[in-house]
Amino acid sequence: MGHRIAVVTLTSIFLLSNFAVAQGENGQPQSDNPIIIELEFVDGFTIPQGEVEFGITGRLENELMPDAVWWEVEYQQSIGPYGNLYQGIRSSGSLLPSLVEHASNSERQAWIFEIYVYDENSEPCSCTLTVFAQEGSNPPVSATRAFFIERDTAPDDFLLTPIITLPDSIDSGWSSHSISFTGIAIASPDLSPEIGISISPSSEIRCDSDYSFVLDRYYESFSVEQNIEWMDTHNEVGLFSLNIDSNEYDDEWYDIYVFSATHLSQPSNSFSFECFSTRVDNTAPIAIITGPPTAIEGSGKLVYDGSNTTDDIWGISGMAYIWSVKEITSSGNIPVTYSIEQTPRVISLSSEYSGIFEISLTAVDQAGNSATFTKSLEISNIAPIVRLEIGGSPVEDGDELTINRGASISVDATGTTDTPNDISSLRYIWRMDNIPMYEGIQREISWPDDNISSFHLSLEVIDDDLESNMLTIHISDGDDGLTIPSSLIVLLGSGSFLAYAINNRRKSIDIDEDIPKWV
Repeated sequence: MGHRIAVVTLTSIFLLSNFAVAQGENGQPQSDNPIIIELEFVDGFTIPQGEVEFGITGRLENELMPDAVWWEVEYQQSIGPYGNLYQGIRSSGSLLPSLVEHASNSERQAWIFEIYVYDENSEPCSCTLTVFAQEGSNPPVSATRAFFIERDTAPDDFLLTPIITLPDSIDSGWSSHSISFTGIAIASPDLSPEIGISISPSSEIRCDSDYSFVLDRYYESFSVEQNIEWMDTHNEVGLFSLNIDSNEYDDEWYDIYVFSATHLSQPSNSFSFECFSTRVDNTAPIAIITGPPTAIEGSGKLVYDGSNTTDDIWGISGMAYIWSVKEITSSGNIPVTYSIEQTPRVISLSSEYSGIFEISLTAVDQAGNSATFTKSLEISNIAPIVRLEIGGSPVEDGDELTINRGASISVDATGTTDTPNDISSLRYIWRMDNIPMYEGIQREISWPDDNISSFHLSLEVIDDDLESNMLTIHISDGDDGLTIPSSLIVLLGSGSFLAYAINNRRKSIDIDEDIPKWV
């Protein structure tokens, strides 16, 4: 059956307007916001057969005049009452030559247009009118309305098929456990559209429009219970949503045919349809982390890799990798870092601080399925290794040294070692006979007490994790002369004097006995 093309002409109303235009760096206008297209009629309006100069008005708003503006009238994809397939563009044309400025309530420019449809011989049509506007290489912006052209001479059983509109973004999408979408189904006046769905694995030709194939899908569609919710609003007529349980479906491509008709009890009647393809993915990926379970504090960057994460059917293209690192402490888990990556699929951690950490990788595929893998990491601290020099000579723990009591003792612990992250923050505590006396990495120290002949010198080195090590040596007085305490000298002197007095007393008695007595 041939199609007679309706003639669509355009007229424009020329109005002057005041407007403000954004300026670029070179002083030229630039567009920052999307183009706005408004069509000033509602979905589902009817053009009576033979109507002359039926006007369709619209408005366009942007910072700059778009580079291209055009319109298309397209048949609703449908099977007619005699088995003929309606699809494709019915007519089209450019709007750009007729656009002029119109008063605007914003700082952007505005233009209006009016499309007149007049051809008394045009055949009936369940159609959509779409106006497109494009600037530069950006994707075109569009606005669409559904309308009907009636036919006065049609048979009594002739019915215009409903018009179905589905969002462009729905095609080639992803579905997990359910296939959900919204659309608009509008019937001509005094009729109500009904919806049927057919789902089948995609063939080499996705959404095949072969007549016999589509007819078979149509016969199947209304025998299956559909979970359809109608959501008419003040601004949108015929809005519906549909949710299909896909838990039992295998992971693969599916074609979803959406049918609409008005007399479903008579399957031979005409019907309209739209089709889109979607990927069903009910299987979660398998998240895998590779990386060390332990490390020494200050040993450099630790790399954890999620590249072995897999998704058997659809692969890892488009996979999102969500990394989370927490420190496990007695007071609870403390977040350390969080990131979302697609590539590279790795995360690097610092080993500067010791502790126990939990590394989690959540892999999320394009259908929204997710899986989490958790790995533990323990970063161990190393206590400092104490190195000590006295008078420029190295000493070891437990050494015995002899130093003159009056000499100054030069101590140096600069040879002490620790991991690079701790070495600059070490504390050096010097003890004499276990009593803290000094602090610092090197210094001059004195004999602690003149009344002692030896003492123990200890050096304790402590890092920022309070891990410590200690080195202890024994130092004795190296003076060759015997030093007698003054108290002992006094005691010895007193004893000597007492002995001397006793001895003299005895001698005095003996002399007295030898002297002759005078009678």
